[in-house]
Amino acid sequence: MLVVGLTGDIGAGKTTLAGFWKRAGAYVINADVVVGEIWEQGSLDASVRKRWGDYVFPDGGKPDHSRIASIIFEDEKEYRWLCGLIHPLVRNVIEGLILSLDGWVVVEIPLLFENGLPWWVDETVYLTASLDLRITRNSSRNWTESEMKRREKWLLPGEMKKERADYVLNNSGDIEDLEKRATDLASVFRDMASCVTVSVELATKQDTLDFAERLVRENLAAYVNVFSQEMVASRYFSAPSGRIIEAEAFTIERYVPRIAEIAASLGRKGIFTKAERIRRTAKSLRNWIREACRD
Repeated sequence: MLVVGLTGDIGAGKTTLAGFWKRAGAYVINADVVVGEIWEQGSLDASVRKRWGDYVFPDGGKPDHSRIASIIFEDEKEYRWLCGLIHPLVRNVIEGLILSLDGWVVVEIPLLFENGLPWWVDETVYLTASLDLRITRNSSRNWTESEMKRREKWLLPGEMKKERADYVLNNSGDIEDLEKRATDLASVFRDMASCVTVSVELATKQDTLDFAERLVRENLAAYVNVFSQEMVASRYFSAPSGRIIEAEAFTIERYVPRIAEIAASLGRKGIFTKAERIRRTAKSLRNWIREACRD
């Protein structure tokens, strides 16, 4: 499994980029959509009314978000208060979704770095674009340059986000350029998301070492752990001294059929037992597996 945290400047094209990745096979979660659902549930209304009174409930019903914006983008204390109220709820919802998923997940979070990187994010992407272009892209909202700056003034500087991100994309070109970059990264992220361990049991240590060396030599595995274990019972093949030797290969999911084929070619010497996706692991290990396993 791989969770990519996507963030960027207002109007840089985050949702467009996420859309490309969705078509490439990613499961996409949009934090702004989650925020909207939480507001719709009304669970924030009591706290917001207590803080700001009826001013933000002009019709006595749902809160007026334009009035809330007029408060939080002029007073940093009020901005921080609202962030502290809503963001833990948003992250809890997203975390629950992620724990139920598998494969490649993209989470679009505008304040990814401002609120502290969640433990469940494996890779980060920061999308930027020139201010003029971002203003043009937000023309339907009638946001001027001053309005854009007003909404971004409590955020981390762009240069700081670039330093923290694993990948930085500049969307100041045309849509085809962004799509190409999205496609290139999609192939990387799909491989990272499909890292697996494959276990094959063999009768002797030499058989296992030969098998492991073949996988590494043919770029079918980044590396292979070899260890012995007690064999309770096996009618498929006999192992000396009641022990079997297991090869645990770290590879990419698309190579599993080939590894299983090699194990089957050994006849009674080898048994393909399982392939398991790696849900959480070090970034360096994912990169190693992806770079080592190639056609």
